[in-house]
Amino acid sequence: MFIFLYFYIFIFLYFYIFIFYIFIFFIFFIFLYFIFLYFLYFYIYIFIFLYVDIKKQMPFVNSAQRRACMYKEQNDLRKGGPVKWDCVKFGKILYAGRLRKIYIGPRGAKYINVRGRKVYVYGTY
Repeated sequence: MFIFLYFYIFIFLYFYIFIFYIFIFFIFFIFLYFIFLYFLYFYIYIFIFLYVDIKKQMPFVNSAQRRACMYKEQNDLRKGGPVKWDCVKFGKILYAGRLRKIYIGPRGAKYINVRGRKVYVYGTY
């Protein structure tokens, strides 16, 4: 009789340990799932933010060209060198014999940088 009780105790112990490990296993995978969702939503948010910004700056270019330009500009920024790919298409103006980039100020005013000073540009460019 004591032998049967001995086996029953071990059976229950193994059963509870098995349930405990399954519980930890599921909690671990739920944790991984939430981390995956966090990064997924973060990258979706960043991509939409960049895409909307570049779409506003490049209205006349299709989405494949826009994505390619964004990729090349990001590569230039990662290398730390000068940005050779400017994604502001049609956003340049000839001023004093040089092609200058048009910047958009905080209130939507357009200006170019001439020797460190802002020169405001009027009209549609």
